[in-house]
Amino acid sequence: MSVNWSLYLARYQSTHGGLFFGDGEQECDAQLVLTEGEKTPLSVCFRVMPNGKYTMNSLRGSTMVRLEKDYHLFIREKTMLTKSVAKVMELAGKSDYGYPEVTDGRFITTDNRDFTKQVFGDLEFRNALLDHPHEYVKVTPGPQEDGWHRIEVGVTSLDGSINGSEWVTEVMTRDLMFYEKKDRETVLKAAQDHFNTRMDRFLSLLRATQRAVSAWRIS
Repeated sequence: MSVNWSLYLARYQSTHGGLFFGDGEQECDAQLVLTEGEKTPLSVCFRVMPNGKYTMNSLRGSTMVRLEKDYHLFIREKTMLTKSVAKVMELAGKSDYGYPEVTDGRFITTDNRDFTKQVFGDLEFRNALLDHPHEYVKVTPGPQEDGWHRIEVGVTSLDGSINGSEWVTEVMTRDLMFYEKKDRETVLKAAQDHFNTRMDRFLSLLRATQRAVSAWRIS
């Protein structure tokens, strides 16, 4: 049985606040916007992505940050395709950002290597990356001319078709139709508790990225 990500996000909103956008018909098509206590609004979006002949459920979190200069950063888990490219970059001396415990398993591209080394110097950011080995992080300039950049973090495959998934537990895949009302709520609560923990940690990566890239001026 597929996981009803929209349901879990709606229930998350009921206890964490924010604005929920979605309906009860799509299991992976919903958005949550958080504003209270945030530097800029945070957006969390579940969506179905095409993957050849099939589809996969994905998650994206985004926010904005204002920087002095245009800056690009893309951090993602190494794949067979990117490993060969990463090796060439290593030989060219363009992949040493320090902190190998964080960077060794990742493919990193940027247009400002020195500033990126400063970003990796943020302990909270490094800890958040260690806690999210499969998530990607992206920073790109927005269309505005006053320095706004979009920060995006995401999970390419929630269901684990590529690298496995820490988002899904066995209880989340149970068909609630076969449970009586009392037992159904017990099962749903166990699944929701797991989802809430994962979502809290996911948002911590988004916030940590925002803080790390805005902690220093870009030279």
